[in-house]
Amino acid sequence: MKQFIFIIYAALLLQCAFCKKAMDFESFKVKVHGENNVDKRLNYPEKLNKITYSNMDNLEISLKLIEKDNKEKSINQIEQAMFYLSNDKSQNSYIFESNDEGNYRLNLKDVKVDNGDYSMIVRFSSPKKDYIPLEYEFGDIEVKYSIPETKPDPNKAPTLMESEGPNFYPKPDQPHIFKPEPKAPNKLFAKFVFCLMFIPWIYLIYIWNKIGININGLFYNSKTLIFGVLFIISLCSMIGILVLFFIKFNLFQTLGCLGLASIYTSVFGHLVLRQKAEKRSKERKLKMKKASTASDASSSSPKKETEKENDTKSN
Repeated sequence: MKQFIFIIYAALLLQCAFCKKAMDFESFKVKVHGENNVDKRLNYPEKLNKITYSNMDNLEISLKLIEKDNKEKSINQIEQAMFYLSNDKSQNSYIFESNDEGNYRLNLKDVKVDNGDYSMIVRFSSPKKDYIPLEYEFGDIEVKYSIPETKPDPNKAPTLMESEGPNFYPKPDQPHIFKPEPKAPNKLFAKFVFCLMFIPWIYLIYIWNKIGININGLFYNSKTLIFGVLFIISLCSMIGILVLFFIKFNLFQTLGCLGLASIYTSVFGHLVLRQKAEKRSKERKLKMKKASTASDASSSSPKKETEKENDTKSN
């Protein structure tokens, strides 16, 4: 029984193999137009001489697929109609467009492959229909892309097409334009402004020399000496902050430091002025007391003289 089933299965396989029909090409045309011009009609299994394809070319393949045993019957809407560009490194596939009456066409422009030599292969198969697969290697093609040499404008950024180029090739150098350094002011003017800064200090020293400097009120006792010294140090610190602003600090750093320095400067200045005011008030009270005693003494002296005169008269 098992032998009988195996014989029937083998017979069915042989019948299916012999029932499949072969495919053939009624016409097969290859065209390249653009920078390289090729127009060739091939007869299967004839091979095409090696052709060159650049980024300026357009490759067209048109063919008609028929049954080998029945030339009048065309094969329409076959499931797998493929074109391959193949070499040792890669295999790129493209699909034919199917038209009526077994006509197939493929139009390739700017093929996304690397430069090099490729074999051109077409392959047709139909798993759903009883056709023997047909494969035809009809020639070799050399893909040779070239990037036009253009001198980039350093004042203009390259466009998207200029920067990408065809098919992932190295992008042209993009010149980097940095911000130009600002023009420095005239050195003579800078020196003049620098000298102007010393005019107030020169005038201050001149006034001190003319009218004199009176700092005795700040140091008349130990308490005012401490507050006076701290007040002078705080004033010097504010001047130092202004010098640092001229040399190193920016505006925000200077304002922050001056705000902090103004706090303790105002505190020490208030203490010094309060001590000075207390001293003046004490001196004023002392003067007023001396004046009152002097007036009392002057008013008591005429009374004594009148009393003496009266005593002499009585005697």
